[in-house]
Amino acid sequence: ISLAFGTAVAGFFGMNVVHGWEEAEGVFELVVIGSTFFGGAFLGGCYSYLNGARAQKRTLEHLSEIEIMNRALGDMSALDCSFELMLNEKEPLTKERFREKIFASDPECI
Repeated sequence: ISLAFGTAVAGFFGMNVVHGWEEAEGVFELVVIGSTFFGGAFLGGCYSYLNGARAQKRTLEHLSEIEIMNRALGDMSALDCSFELMLNEKEPLTKERFREKIFASDPECI
């Protein structure tokens, strides 16, 4: 997309369209520098989005959720014990409470 923007701008100014800037001094350099800067900034923003701290945080959160589900499905006795403990309590089930109960379950409560 960064290269496409620069190409589109160059294509517009390369057409035989009369816009009044054909004879102006420095407009060509300004357009080249501006489109290069915009393309580079867009490329930097995309790179930051894909490899930035937020993407890494989201990945770690997803891995944590996968680990919790793997533990829950891999150890059905822990899941059974966690649900039994939650049924005895009258509080709503949230993701955080489920995580706490799964990791706090003992094999002794089976």
